[in-house]
Amino acid sequence: MADALTGLRLALVVPFLVACATAPHGGGLARLVPPVLFGIAAATDFLDGRIARRAGVVSARGQVLDTVADVLFVESAFVCFALWGRVPWLLPIAVGASVGAYAVASWRRARAAQRLELARSRIGHAAGVLNYALVGVLAAEPIVPWAAPAWLVGGAALGVAGVNLLAVLGRVLSWRRC
Repeated sequence: MADALTGLRLALVVPFLVACATAPHGGGLARLVPPVLFGIAAATDFLDGRIARRAGVVSARGQVLDTVADVLFVESAFVCFALWGRVPWLLPIAVGASVGAYAVASWRRARAAQRLELARSRIGHAAGVLNYALVGVLAAEPIVPWAAPAWLVGGAALGVAGVNLLAVLGRVLSWRRC
Protein backbone atom coordinates (compact mmCIF):
# COMPACT_ATOMS: atom_id res chain seq x y z
CA MET A 1 0.00 0.00 0.00
CA ALA A 2 2.80 2.45 0.89
CA ASP A 3 4.61 1.86 -2.40
CA ALA A 4 1.32 2.31 -4.27
CA LEU A 5 0.87 5.74 -2.67
CA THR A 6 4.41 6.68 -3.64
CA GLY A 7 3.73 5.42 -7.18
CA LEU A 8 0.62 7.58 -7.31
CA ARG A 9 2.75 10.62 -6.46
CA LEU A 10 5.11 9.73 -9.31
CA ALA A 11 2.15 9.33 -11.66
CA LEU A 12 0.87 12.80 -10.70
CA VAL A 13 4.00 14.67 -11.80
CA VAL A 14 3.06 15.25 -15.45
CA PRO A 15 -0.70 15.85 -14.87
CA PHE A 16 0.21 18.32 -12.11
CA LEU A 17 2.57 20.26 -14.39
CA VAL A 18 0.01 20.32 -17.22
CA ALA A 19 -2.67 21.52 -14.80
CA CYS A 20 -0.39 24.27 -13.46
CA ALA A 21 0.38 25.40 -17.01
CA THR A 22 -3.26 25.51 -18.13
CA ALA A 23 -5.16 26.53 -14.98
CA PRO A 24 -4.39 30.27 -15.12
CA HIS A 25 -5.93 30.40 -18.61
CA GLY A 26 -8.85 28.10 -17.85
CA GLY A 27 -12.03 28.77 -16.04
CA GLY A 28 -14.22 27.14 -13.47
CA LEU A 29 -13.12 23.71 -12.35
CA ALA A 30 -9.87 23.82 -14.34
CA ARG A 31 -8.53 26.24 -11.76
CA LEU A 32 -9.16 23.69 -8.99
CA VAL A 33 -7.10 20.93 -10.58
CA PRO A 34 -3.58 22.08 -9.53
CA PRO A 35 -4.37 22.47 -5.82
CA VAL A 36 -6.34 19.21 -5.79
CA LEU A 37 -3.49 17.29 -7.44
CA PHE A 38 -1.02 18.95 -5.09
CA GLY A 39 -3.18 17.94 -2.11
CA ILE A 40 -3.21 14.34 -3.28
CA ALA A 41 0.57 14.36 -3.80
CA ALA A 42 1.20 15.93 -0.38
CA ALA A 43 -1.15 13.44 1.29
CA THR A 44 0.64 10.49 -0.33
CA ASP A 45 3.97 11.88 0.88
CA PHE A 46 2.61 12.24 4.39
CA LEU A 47 0.98 8.80 4.50
CA ASP A 48 3.29 6.42 2.63
CA GLY A 49 6.02 6.24 5.28
CA ARG A 50 3.55 6.10 8.15
CA ILE A 51 1.71 3.21 6.54
CA ALA A 52 4.95 1.33 5.83
CA ARG A 53 6.17 1.76 9.42
CA ARG A 54 2.82 0.77 10.92
CA ALA A 55 2.64 -2.34 8.73
CA GLY A 56 6.29 -3.19 9.44
CA VAL A 57 7.18 -3.19 5.74
CA VAL A 58 9.73 -0.38 5.57
CA SER A 59 12.16 -1.26 2.79
CA ALA A 60 15.23 0.26 1.19
CA ARG A 61 13.38 0.23 -2.14
CA GLY A 62 10.44 2.10 -0.61
CA GLN A 63 12.68 4.72 0.98
CA VAL A 64 14.51 5.35 -2.28
CA LEU A 65 11.25 5.39 -4.26
CA ASP A 66 9.78 7.93 -1.81
CA THR A 67 12.82 10.18 -2.22
CA VAL A 68 12.71 9.91 -6.01
CA ALA A 69 8.99 10.74 -6.03
CA ASP A 70 9.53 13.80 -3.83
CA VAL A 71 12.44 15.05 -5.92
CA LEU A 72 10.65 14.57 -9.25
CA PHE A 73 7.45 16.21 -8.03
CA VAL A 74 9.05 19.24 -6.39
CA GLU A 75 12.01 19.81 -8.71
CA SER A 76 9.98 19.49 -11.92
CA ALA A 77 7.45 21.94 -10.49
CA PHE A 78 10.18 24.45 -9.60
CA VAL A 79 11.79 24.13 -13.04
CA CYS A 80 8.42 24.81 -14.69
CA PHE A 81 7.64 27.71 -12.36
CA ALA A 82 11.09 29.16 -13.18
CA LEU A 83 10.43 28.73 -16.91
CA TRP A 84 7.13 30.57 -16.45
CA GLY A 85 8.86 33.36 -14.53
CA ARG A 86 7.15 32.73 -11.18
CA VAL A 87 10.31 31.85 -9.22
CA PRO A 88 13.99 32.69 -9.74
CA TRP A 89 16.20 30.04 -11.31
CA LEU A 90 18.23 29.93 -8.10
CA LEU A 91 15.44 27.88 -6.52
CA PRO A 92 15.54 24.79 -8.77
CA ILE A 93 19.34 25.05 -8.85
CA ALA A 94 19.51 25.10 -5.03
CA VAL A 95 17.07 22.19 -4.75
CA GLY A 96 19.12 20.24 -7.29
CA ALA A 97 22.30 20.94 -5.32
CA SER A 98 20.59 19.85 -2.11
CA VAL A 99 19.38 16.63 -3.72
CA GLY A 100 22.87 15.98 -5.09
CA ALA A 101 24.49 16.51 -1.70
CA TYR A 102 21.87 14.24 -0.10
CA ALA A 103 22.58 11.53 -2.68
CA VAL A 104 26.34 11.74 -2.14
CA ALA A 105 25.97 11.75 1.65
CA SER A 106 23.59 8.77 1.49
CA TRP A 107 25.97 6.91 -0.81
CA ARG A 108 28.91 7.58 1.54
CA ARG A 109 26.89 6.50 4.57
CA ALA A 110 25.61 3.36 2.84
CA ARG A 111 29.11 2.45 1.67
CA ALA A 112 30.48 2.77 5.21
CA ALA A 113 27.58 0.81 6.76
CA GLN A 114 27.42 -1.81 3.97
CA ARG A 115 23.66 -1.27 3.72
CA LEU A 116 21.29 1.47 2.64
CA GLU A 117 21.35 4.37 5.04
CA LEU A 118 19.81 7.63 3.89
CA ALA A 119 21.64 10.69 5.17
CA ARG A 120 18.71 12.50 6.71
CA SER A 121 19.24 15.84 8.45
CA ARG A 122 17.03 18.35 10.22
CA ILE A 123 17.90 21.17 7.84
CA GLY A 124 17.38 18.85 4.86
CA HIS A 125 13.99 17.86 6.22
CA ALA A 126 13.09 21.52 6.77
CA ALA A 127 14.11 22.27 3.18
CA GLY A 128 11.89 19.43 1.94
CA VAL A 129 8.90 20.71 3.91
CA LEU A 130 9.45 24.26 2.65
CA ASN A 131 9.83 22.97 -0.91
CA TYR A 132 6.44 21.26 -0.73
CA ALA A 133 4.83 24.28 0.95
CA LEU A 134 6.00 26.66 -1.78
CA VAL A 135 4.84 24.31 -4.54
CA GLY A 136 1.45 24.20 -2.79
CA VAL A 137 1.22 27.99 -2.60
CA LEU A 138 2.09 28.32 -6.28
CA ALA A 139 -0.38 25.58 -7.23
CA ALA A 140 -3.17 27.36 -5.32
CA GLU A 141 -2.66 30.73 -7.01
CA PRO A 142 -5.32 30.17 -9.70
CA ILE A 143 -8.05 29.76 -7.06
CA VAL A 144 -7.22 32.63 -4.75
CA PRO A 145 -9.00 35.91 -5.48
CA TRP A 146 -5.72 37.82 -5.47
CA ALA A 147 -2.33 36.99 -6.89
CA ALA A 148 0.66 37.14 -4.60
CA PRO A 149 2.93 39.99 -5.67
CA ALA A 150 5.97 38.86 -7.64
CA TRP A 151 8.31 40.31 -5.02
CA LEU A 152 6.67 38.21 -2.28
CA VAL A 153 6.80 34.99 -4.29
CA GLY A 154 10.38 35.76 -5.32
CA GLY A 155 11.37 36.50 -1.73
CA ALA A 156 9.80 33.28 -0.48
CA ALA A 157 11.54 31.36 -3.27
CA LEU A 158 14.89 32.89 -2.34
CA GLY A 159 14.30 31.99 1.32
CA VAL A 160 13.49 28.39 0.40
CA ALA A 161 16.55 28.31 -1.88
CA GLY A 162 18.63 29.56 1.06
CA VAL A 163 17.44 26.74 3.31
CA ASN A 164 18.28 24.22 0.58
CA LEU A 165 21.76 25.73 0.26
CA LEU A 166 22.21 25.54 4.04
CA ALA A 167 21.40 21.82 3.77
CA VAL A 168 24.14 21.50 1.13
CA LEU A 169 26.59 23.36 3.35
CA GLY A 170 25.75 21.14 6.33
CA ARG A 171 26.38 18.01 4.29
CA VAL A 172 29.64 19.30 2.82
CA LEU A 173 30.91 20.29 6.25
CA SER A 174 30.04 16.84 7.59
CA TRP A 175 32.09 15.26 4.77
CA ARG A 176 35.13 17.26 5.78
CA ARG A 177 34.89 15.93 9.37
CA CYS A 178 35.09 12.34 8.13
